[in-house]
Amino acid sequence: MPTSTCPPCSQETVISPPFEARPALPPTGRLKPTPATVANFTSVVEALKHTFEASWSASFHGMESMLIQRDKYAERLEVLKSNLEEAEAVATRKLEVEVEAAKVETGRGLMDMVNRMGREFVDSGYHLFRKRIQKLHLSLDISGVDDVEVEDSNPYFPEPIPVQPIEGTVIEDAVPITIVPPLAVD
Repeated sequence: MPTSTCPPCSQETVISPPFEARPALPPTGRLKPTPATVANFTSVVEALKHTFEASWSASFHGMESMLIQRDKYAERLEVLKSNLEEAEAVATRKLEVEVEAAKVETGRGLMDMVNRMGREFVDSGYHLFRKRIQKLHLSLDISGVDDVEVEDSNPYFPEPIPVQPIEGTVIEDAVPITIVPPLAVD
């Protein structure tokens, strides 16, 4: 049986049952330490030290795999962010093009509607005018009115009428601009 000496009292003590150090196994199962017994170590302190080192090593290897996994997730996240930014840029450009096309189409549709309504208004107004004339003048035959072209007898820009001065006023001719001396600004 192994024995140990207690430093403060200098007595030998027997360790029984035999102490067995079992290091913690990592979650990945990479490290497979062999179970240590007190027979392999000269003291309990060495056995505890070995157990602590084995636990530290196992947890460190587990941490390493977690860090690798974290790095993989970080890379994947960066790829997803860049894909999202590209998709947003494409969607923004597509939206701008579609909005512009919708504005143009709406403008065309509105102009077509205004033109159609104008034609309907003119046509209906013309027909109403013909009906009223026929009601007022029953003997008048207006069947040939559609064939007649009307010309405007008044010119668009009539000749200006000269203005006569009021009695007692004097009209002077204006001095040409080239004769007026320039002003000096101080």
